[in-house]
Amino acid sequence: MSKLLIETVSADEVRPVPLRIKFGSGLSMFDKVDAFDNDGWWVGKVTGQRGPLYFVFSETTGDEIAYHVSRLRIHLDWVNGKWVSSKKRWFLQKR
Repeated sequence: MSKLLIETVSADEVRPVPLRIKFGSGLSMFDKVDAFDNDGWWVGKVTGQRGPLYFVFSETTGDEIAYHVSRLRIHLDWVNGKWVSSKKRWFLQKR
């Protein structure tokens, strides 16, 4: 019999669930996304698309995995108590 996974984290690591952002016309190559896999969200970059499947490369594991679009969300960073788009954050840092 298997047990539910229990993880202990410090309070400063807890974040509210980010808003779901519609992709609009879809994702573009190298967009930073979160992919839902193994009961968690993992960061990666879009490396290709075939129909509703997007190929996502994870720098952490070195794996490229195809995910259905329903298992993806735009990656957001937690900055000063708010969820911020990675693209917007990069733009703000460059100014």
